[in-house]
Amino acid sequence: MTKRKNHSPDFKTKVALEAIREEMTMAELSKKYGVHPTQIGIWKRAAIDNMATAFPNVAVIWDAPMKPKSINFIRKLANWWRNGIF
Repeated sequence: MTKRKNHSPDFKTKVALEAIREEMTMAELSKKYGVHPTQIGIWKRAAIDNMATAFPNVAVIWDAPMKPKSINFIRKLANWWRNGIF
């Protein structure tokens, strides 16, 4: 009985990116890296599905209502800037 392989996240990322590029077939990638084509497909799908988390929605952060404390702080910063302190 063979032992299960535990692949590092770096290895999975490397293989998934090559699969996304589609320069080689799944069979070729499988032969190159010694991983079953189905497993490569799973890693590819996971990479594509989670890609959006690399780019958080900054607009949501800026659209949040400001609290009075933060508005006062921004006013202080503006005054410091005008006075050359900052």
